[in-house]
Amino acid sequence: MHALREVVDFALVADLSKLLGGPGGGVAAGALVRRGMAKTYEPRLIESVLNHNVWPSEYALALRDVVDVPMAEQLLEATSELEEDDSSLVLHNVAIVLAGL
Repeated sequence: MHALREVVDFALVADLSKLLGGPGGGVAAGALVRRGMAKTYEPRLIESVLNHNVWPSEYALALRDVVDVPMAEQLLEATSELEEDDSSLVLHNVAIVLAGL
């Protein structure tokens, strides 16, 4: 995984954005956040946190470092729309993001 992070750091932003939501997407999210692109891809990053049923989610870990109040509000609003069956690990990941406030 560490080697993948190093390779991804040199990838083009357009290529990184294509990875969001798929295999390697969490690593791509971290690279986008490190490049200051979190606001640009915020809706897709939030959606990825809510759909990545793994704990801890690399999406959540990436967003924790840049979360602000408007992003937290969007995340909480989207969380309220989750089905009960879908929320097991997702809520833990949301808590990781909110811990960055």
